[in-house]
Amino acid sequence: MSRQERVLRRPCCWTAATFATAVMLMVAFACGTATVVARALRAAAEKNHRRCDLAEARAAQAESLVISLARSVDKAAGRPVRVALFRDEASCDPPEELDGLRAGLGSTWIWEQVSPADVRTGALEPFDVVVFPGGRGSRQLAALGGDGKRAVRDYVERGGGYVGICGGAFLATHRYLGLVDIDVLTGDRTIPGVGRVSLMARGPATVRMELTPAGLRALDGPLGGVPVEFAGGPIFLNAEGDDHPSVPLARYRTEVWNYDCQRGTMLGSPSILAARRGRGKVIIFSPHPERTAGLGPLLRRAILAAAREP
Repeated sequence: MSRQERVLRRPCCWTAATFATAVMLMVAFACGTATVVARALRAAAEKNHRRCDLAEARAAQAESLVISLARSVDKAAGRPVRVALFRDEASCDPPEELDGLRAGLGSTWIWEQVSPADVRTGALEPFDVVVFPGGRGSRQLAALGGDGKRAVRDYVERGGGYVGICGGAFLATHRYLGLVDIDVLTGDRTIPGVGRVSLMARGPATVRMELTPAGLRALDGPLGGVPVEFAGGPIFLNAEGDDHPSVPLARYRTEVWNYDCQRGTMLGSPSILAARRGRGKVIIFSPHPERTAGLGPLLRRAILAAAREP
């Protein structure tokens, strides 16, 4: 073979080698891609399984809580129930607002007021449930102080019940006492011609709420939407915290807003929530059932549902 022929054939040889190498690279890439895809599919399946397991666990926790709430009401029938009402003039609504509730409790209920100083010294321990009324949650926390905060948390962890109304509901959230792992609507907005306003500033007004299936089982309240007095209570944003999942017992079916930026944030959000903290149970009301005609029995049953089980 002449030198010219060898030179002419050499590119063909290089082309064949290059093609073979490319084929081998493509096969390797395809195999590698298949492995990556398989790994991704396995990871996605495992993630889905974990999500399903978490959903099932939360559903089981919710069911257990609802059963426990209803059981507490049944067990409370005919036995003395000791109720502590948190009282602090600077941070709480007047206790007279609960006079109607107290009048309908019956002779087996023992109702006493406790001060922030009482709470700090362990006065909650003999009580089955503590009620934190409306007012200002941040001021109630300040009145309690660090020792009072720990005393309330320890009391609930050991099995004591907690019922919070409006400001007392704010107090139970993770922003303050941390009894319920729930977010609330907060923050400010600038309104042209008005200035800086709080998203929490809305009402007062009469709105409508409706018990959920869980609420009907636990509180045995009225069917359908019922009117309830609202006065700037917390707007709960979620109810599925990982640490202390909460169960909506009622939801708002109408809403009130003072500014357009608040529109739609209240509608459908929980108006009553229940949660478990340690051995204790927590029920918090965004609105004011104690100010609403006809809702006294609902609040009384909520107090019994949260009460320490004998």
